[in-house]
Amino acid sequence: MGQNGWYISPVSITFEDELLYYVNIDEGDWFVYTEPIIVDTDGIHTLLWYSIDPMGGHSPIYNVTVKIDQTPPMITIIKMITGPHKYTIYVTVSDNTSGVSQVLLHLDDVDVLLPEPPYEFWWTIGFGEHTIKVIAYDIAGLNASSSMNTPYSLSYIQRNLLHQQIISVFQNLLLRHQFIVRQIWN
Repeated sequence: MGQNGWYISPVSITFEDELLYYVNIDEGDWFVYTEPIIVDTDGIHTLLWYSIDPMGGHSPIYNVTVKIDQTPPMITIIKMITGPHKYTIYVTVSDNTSGVSQVLLHLDDVDVLLPEPPYEFWWTIGFGEHTIKVIAYDIAGLNASSSMNTPYSLSYIQRNLLHQQIISVFQNLLLRHQFIVRQIWN
């Protein structure tokens, strides 16, 4: 049994007395029950039945609804660079049977609940490797996760500018050092 009245595995239906049962599943043909009935496809199924006692008396027609979802949600993550150190994360989550219940986004070690579609998140990050992980839950209680690493590295132009800044800092330090050395010797 899953959550919210959903089964997350095949369902076996049995009658345990000696009556003669006639069964109908999902508006199909009526058949005589002889062995346990296995319902193993995702979806909402309607089971109708009635019995005939040894004296030939018919019971009313009874029914039960069986909801089965054995398939976890599907997740797609798309990241788009929207500026220096800035990403927009787009998450698509679908669940064709019971529906999506909750979507969690983990950015490095920070958890963010994405309340409703469209699932979007704007992220400003620093240099280095970052991890995006999405966990989606469906109404039946199944979950799926998907993750990606997001390296934020310097572009060629940014590396050259940083390299020039570092050289400039070292040149200034060297000039200061030479100035200090001259003052000590004078």
